[in-house]
Amino acid sequence: MRNNRTQEMIVYAMFIAILAILSFTPLGYFSLGGVSITLVHIVVLIAAFLLGLKGGIIIGLLFGIFSMLRAWVAPNAIADYIFRNPLVSVLPRVLFGLLAGAFAELLKKVSPKNALYIASGSIGVVVVGLAIIYFTSSKNTLILQYVVPIAAIVLLIGAILLIVFANKTKGKSIDQVAMAGLCGVSTFVHTAMVLPLMFYFGMSNPDTAVAFGDLTFGALFGGTLAANGIVEIVLAVIIVPVVVFALRKVYHPIKKEKGEVHAS
Repeated sequence: MRNNRTQEMIVYAMFIAILAILSFTPLGYFSLGGVSITLVHIVVLIAAFLLGLKGGIIIGLLFGIFSMLRAWVAPNAIADYIFRNPLVSVLPRVLFGLLAGAFAELLKKVSPKNALYIASGSIGVVVVGLAIIYFTSSKNTLILQYVVPIAAIVLLIGAILLIVFANKTKGKSIDQVAMAGLCGVSTFVHTAMVLPLMFYFGMSNPDTAVAFGDLTFGALFGGTLAANGIVEIVLAVIIVPVVVFALRKVYHPIKKEKGEVHAS
């Protein structure tokens, strides 16, 4: 029992160290075509799917705290100052970790096939949200005219592919695909939680409102989804299942329920 506890503490310490390195150094961010892409959210997802609900919440909380500290000690742009507010930097990251951890626990209790249906349904809800933004916003930017509908179509195709995988894939592969789908949904929800808070509090402060210029929320959401969100979702979908399944070979606190039979 003591050895298990010690092992758990070591694993948490490793996650915290990796999170800190990625949060406070350029290693956690890279530029792609002039757009800043983050890898920090991937650490939270790996922790959640490896350690469960508690791990997701703890590492998600630290993700938020480190983000807030970074905004205080090393802001790079005007918009970074908005993240000094814990409602913008900490709260959505805790909820992100909570959601990812809940998805991890869900995979213990339902078959991967049903998990894929849940992920597909969640993506469907996201598509409906994008449709609402598209039809209720004034389409005065290229982002709202083209990017939002294209993103909705891509996500809809992804949801359909998940349903196809649920019915065609068997064995270990379906576990990985289910995790990938839930990681994609979690990453999108993280973006969807941060942006409204960022926009509201940023626009409420004259010092940071200049960072948005004439952007509407629809344009901000669509632009961020296109420039950052899609890449971060793809990275999470590809990296997290590979890393988690590799780590479970040496550390696997989350196990399937005994006697559970996967639907094929």
